[in-house]
Amino acid sequence: MAININPGVTRVEIPYCGESIVLMLRDYTTEEYCQFLKNRFKFVSPGNVDDHSSQARIEFIETILLDIKIKTKEGEEEVFFTDPATGDEKPLTPSVPNWKKYVQASFKCAAAMVFEGMSASLEQATLKN
Repeated sequence: MAININPGVTRVEIPYCGESIVLMLRDYTTEEYCQFLKNRFKFVSPGNVDDHSSQARIEFIETILLDIKIKTKEGEEEVFFTDPATGDEKPLTPSVPNWKKYVQASFKCAAAMVFEGMSASLEQATLKN
């Protein structure tokens, strides 16, 4: 099976309410990825580390997020959000001002963990113990 290691756009599927949320993410630069990894933890004093991994994950995905869709059995559909100004449900697209703020933080964290690979697995194992 052939695998394209730099597809330009990566689609990360996150299970949600029996369907899948699909985040479409652009390729990231080495600098962006290294900064993301660096931002996860802050050394505050000898032997003390502050965990900033959730915020770093959110910021990283917001940087590379291109679009969001729902994958259903029938195909892909638009995601809707409730406009706080009007209370109306509207399609959430990149044309909505500040649209990324309506994407749940948990979706962003889940997508970032895909890129963390083994590092995320080790972090989860540590948290469980």
